[in-house]
Amino acid sequence: MANSEDSQFDDLLDALTDAMLAEQDDVDHILDRFGTSQQQTNGFIHMIRNLRDAFSPQEPSDKFVKSLKRDLMGQSNGMTARLRGLPARVQVAAGFALVAGFMLITRRRLTGGLSSDSNEELPALQQS
Repeated sequence: MANSEDSQFDDLLDALTDAMLAEQDDVDHILDRFGTSQQQTNGFIHMIRNLRDAFSPQEPSDKFVKSLKRDLMGQSNGMTARLRGLPARVQVAAGFALVAGFMLITRRRLTGGLSSDSNEELPALQQS
């Protein structure tokens, strides 16, 4: 018996909350449907109104939505996303290392791999 009363009470609170969220302050028809009086539910109605006024709907940021989608879909963040999470000085050091490596590779390609000043062979090639 208590279980059906709890269920009816839950349904009453649900109907009152839905009415308050829909900006319907006249809840007499709901109270009549559940056979209860305004005095019995006055505290709940007041609390529901206060909660409705205190909380306003919020939209998540685009960054959060994209991050959540990536997490839920199991997509990897990629190299740039992993670098963005690092401290600024580490990002700068990584950038310098990348540029220095690129310059070294470019220089070697342009000069043929060895400097033209030295006619010496590499020690690994002298063993034959």
